[in-house]
Order: sequence, then C-alpha cells, then structure tokens
Amino acid sequence: MSLNIKNEEVTRLVEEVAAATGETKTEAIRKALEERKQRLALPDRSAAEERFRLAQQEFFAKFPPSERKMPTRDEMDALFE
Repeated sequence: MSLNIKNEEVTRLVEEVAAATGETKTEAIRKALEERKQRLALPDRSAAEERFRLAQQEFFAKFPPSERKMPTRDEMDALFE
C-alpha cells in the first residue's frame, strides 16, 4: 500500500524527524501516528466515573455535613441570574 504526501511542510517534518532519530521516513510516520493515537485514546469510562466520584467525595468532605448536598436546579439558576 502506498501513501503519496504532497504537502511540503509534512515532507519536511518527516525528513527532520527521520534524520534526528535515524529511522526511515515510514518508521518515523508510524511512530508519530502511534504516539498520537495513544494520546487521543479515551480513558475507560468506568475509570473516569470512579475518579469523578472520588473527587466529588473529597470536595464535599470539606464542607460541614449540613451543607453536603448538590444544589437544586433553582439554586443553580439563581447563581447565573
């Protein structure tokens, strides 16, 4: 399978990275795409929900028990009026 890149900036970047790392242009592109793919990967939703739950508990623990409740819709609306 071939890929024909017709963008001068992309070509220049590939050449710079390949020269700096001693990799082939193909390997430089493959590694760059793998690294970007990993950065874009979304964390497991259940893990994110668990982190949110723990952060919420930590936040509410800083308030007296009488104030440890979520604001009602009316209370939230009043904040932004």
